[in-house]
Amino acid sequence: MKVKILPMLVVIIFIFSSLNVIAINSDEENIKILKKIETISFSKATIKSKEDFVSINIEEANTILKEPGKPILPVYVKTYKFPIGTKIIDVECTPSEVRQEIISAKIEPALRPVPLINLKNSIDRIDETQKVEDFSSSSEMYPDKWYDYSIGFGLDGNERVVFLNVRCYPVRYMPSEDTIYLIDNVDVKVTFEEGKNQLSAENKYDLVIITPRRFYLAVIPLALHKNSMGISTKIMTTESIYRQYDGRDRPEDIKLFIKDAIESWNITYVLLVGGRQGLGARWYVPARYSNTFDRSSWNETTFVSDLYYSDVYRYNETSQQYEFEDWDSNGNGIFAEWTWIWDPERYWWYDEDQKDILDLYPDVYVGRLACNNILEVRTVVSKIKKYERSAYGQEWFKEMIVAGGDTVPWSDGVWEGEYENEYAASFMEPLGFEIKRYFASDETLTNTSLIPAITEGGGFLFVAGHGSPLVWSTHWPENETGWIDALFNFDMGRLKNRNKLPICVVGGCHNSMFDVAPIRFLIGILKFRLKFFVWETDEEIFSKLYWLKRCWSWNLVRQRKGGSIATIGNTGLGWGSIGESSTESGDGYITTHFFEVYSKSEDIENVSLGMIHSQTLSDYVKYFHPNEDEIDRKTVEQWVLLGDPSLRIGGYS
Repeated sequence: MKVKILPMLVVIIFIFSSLNVIAINSDEENIKILKKIETISFSKATIKSKEDFVSINIEEANTILKEPGKPILPVYVKTYKFPIGTKIIDVECTPSEVRQEIISAKIEPALRPVPLINLKNSIDRIDETQKVEDFSSSSEMYPDKWYDYSIGFGLDGNERVVFLNVRCYPVRYMPSEDTIYLIDNVDVKVTFEEGKNQLSAENKYDLVIITPRRFYLAVIPLALHKNSMGISTKIMTTESIYRQYDGRDRPEDIKLFIKDAIESWNITYVLLVGGRQGLGARWYVPARYSNTFDRSSWNETTFVSDLYYSDVYRYNETSQQYEFEDWDSNGNGIFAEWTWIWDPERYWWYDEDQKDILDLYPDVYVGRLACNNILEVRTVVSKIKKYERSAYGQEWFKEMIVAGGDTVPWSDGVWEGEYENEYAASFMEPLGFEIKRYFASDETLTNTSLIPAITEGGGFLFVAGHGSPLVWSTHWPENETGWIDALFNFDMGRLKNRNKLPICVVGGCHNSMFDVAPIRFLIGILKFRLKFFVWETDEEIFSKLYWLKRCWSWNLVRQRKGGSIATIGNTGLGWGSIGESSTESGDGYITTHFFEVYSKSEDIENVSLGMIHSQTLSDYVKYFHPNEDEIDRKTVEQWVLLGDPSLRIGGYS
């Protein structure tokens, strides 16, 4: 009887346990093959009428399918985390019995996002280059499968892990038959092999500051301060890095150094100190340009991305090995490439041409001080030191300034900027933050009201609307031609908030375009002559303002008598969704999710800015599958932190 009972117990344990271990002996070593087994259940779908359409919701869904022109459907993403060295052998998902249901109308289709530009003659209600095809009579099942998955490698808090994201589609749709297909649950089985930690170096340094020799002496006080606060810090000059490494170019040299610093010193933070030099022909610390094209009429085929320095590793599903993430998976020397083929008959970019598949998970927390000179270095270093030493416990820190209006004034009556402000505030108010609202709808937001608001100080500043390197703007409610230019670059010298410095999150286009440079004016004149001053959407012309000396976000950080302690925003063309869906994807999601991540921090008084910034990026990668949508990929690539990633939010106690 004992012989029979034991196998039965093993079977029972295998069925009901979420983690099952099988040991396989090989000639060389004992390899453990593990199975992660889980049943994911879904509640009954809720179907609601919405004007001429219906919407479908599943309570457990944590994101949506939102491909323009195709139906909006619920998605559930389950993330599994594994130790470094784990090899994912197989992922199998078995759906339950499929049910059919006839619906009374077509499912609401997703609208194409809109660009968040503040230039008055650049925004059209319908951009003719962004038409979507009618999917309402399609006989194709959408989506075409019940699940898919992706594997990535990145930081989870202070620990590097393997991410397995299983995306379940509990509702599929056949438009031609007005029929939805549903499942009640899906059985997930992950087979994987335990591995050794390949990055097991001792924690010799927490932070590496990368700076040119010219700024070396000016950053020493910051390194001393960080060491005194328990953040072990090392300074490396760009010149020494270039001598030691032989990458394809200088950005790759720096990234190879960061990889070695992770593996030798187990670093967590990287601070890049330096932007453009002089007129901008050269860099103090070079930037990597992404070649992800968003198919906009703006024709922005490249933009700067410091996520390149943060995303150091990728997981190769074929070899099941960890590799250096060079952002050039197709090996043609073009980084973060995603190009399209133009079809003049359909008047649309119809197919991918070349595409790199990227990991995109941060493996180290990266921020940049885009300093143009030593004075800026000294100014910002002083601000960081004072903030971390004096902000803790101060009343001003518990104040949050939000500003917005009607970002898309021709939509459905929802004032997106204010809607996003309130959504972000909903995460901060339970933490005891007093919200100071500046809205277009009640005329508290004007062309001059943000200057005194910021001068009073606060812990956070969140502005949601339109932008450029010069100004942050928004619309009066339901007024396409009525603009509020709330904060100009050249007005920031009037900010006198001294040491009451907020962390600023800005929603809009190009506010954080730290590669602006006066030399771009000279190049434009030589290239276009007088046509440089004539509006052309798809050309780099005068009114795009790429020739400024400093972008809006960096100018806010560099102010000597106030401004911000750090600013997070877009280096390129930002994209937003319309109406109440504005917080569900794109710029409106990533900016508001930052505050959600902060509010849910386990130890909120001991959290770094880089951790919150990077966790926000990681969550976007998990939920939106950015290798499947060029706008989603651009959203994470361009969302840069201009500030110190190791900054203790709210200062040290």
